[in-house]
Amino acid sequence: MKKLLYLSTVLILFSCGLNALFEPELSPQLKTLIAYEYPVNGTCQICTINPDGSDPKVLTSGTKNCFAPVWSPSGTAIAFIADKNLYIYDTASYLEYNITNNQMEPYNISWSPDGKILAFRSKQGGYNEIFTVNVDGSGLKQITSCTHSSNAFPSWSPDGGKIVYVSNRNIFCIDPGGTETTQLTLDEENKWFPKYSPDGLKIYYYSGGDIRVMNHDGSDNTNLTEDLGGGIFFSLSLDGSKIAYAYGYDIWIMDADGSNKTNLTDDIFVNDDPRWSPDGEWIVYTVSTEDPLSSGPSISDEYYSLIAIFKSDGSEKQDLTPKRDSIIMTYGASFSPYIDW
Repeated sequence: MKKLLYLSTVLILFSCGLNALFEPELSPQLKTLIAYEYPVNGTCQICTINPDGSDPKVLTSGTKNCFAPVWSPSGTAIAFIADKNLYIYDTASYLEYNITNNQMEPYNISWSPDGKILAFRSKQGGYNEIFTVNVDGSGLKQITSCTHSSNAFPSWSPDGGKIVYVSNRNIFCIDPGGTETTQLTLDEENKWFPKYSPDGLKIYYYSGGDIRVMNHDGSDNTNLTEDLGGGIFFSLSLDGSKIAYAYGYDIWIMDADGSNKTNLTDDIFVNDDPRWSPDGEWIVYTVSTEDPLSSGPSISDEYYSLIAIFKSDGSEKQDLTPKRDSIIMTYGASFSPYIDW
């Protein structure tokens, strides 16, 4: 039944694009928040919570469903999807802004390193294309032109000079102006979520049941795992030394070269979508039971999902959000960058 939940979750994320009783001892400099999707009065809303589980807040409101929160590099804004548009929530003014306002159905949001531009995919003319737009809503631009396939999963290089993305099962990179495209892989395996290493020298991605890495020019392509099969979500630590990933419905970590693989959960639940804290000491992730719509035996008498956190060695695990027995999953948790409070 876990496989059914995994497949349904992947389909939802791909269509939508494709996160208090105990106070862990956080690093003194860990001034960060966790943003996530959470069911509120029958809708999905964007919320934040402190890493110790204190001060949970619902940021968005109304009847629209809000998904896929992505922090800006400065930690002062959150981009998200609602009503087939791209929104930005400003954490200083507590206001949200619709920056597309034309029902482009944006997914796979990615901030430029300087926080001035957003890249995303949108279905136009029957194909998914990669677009960029300034954070004030100006300068909307289509930077890919697809005639035989769809483009997805844009992600910026650390210097802002390139955007890596998937097209026709392969990985390409393009400059933000859309003038120069380079194909980096040449095989028929489906690929997901390419992302640059923090130094911009390597690109990590998921393909054919495994996490792979290659040089930024496509050379020296290496398989870091062996037939993961059960999960596609992975996260690089901020210093690029570690990878957290979902495998067999558990959360694992390994060194960036694929060595020292360690299972951090090893329980009966569905553990997914791990994300690192800025200091690399903590991992936030999603915990859920079986899909209530699936048939067969269940690991629990109730269906629920929640956000949990533990140290990067698997210790001090705590639930951050209450169990919610809603078909709207609690999902998409991620740490903000350090915030200068």
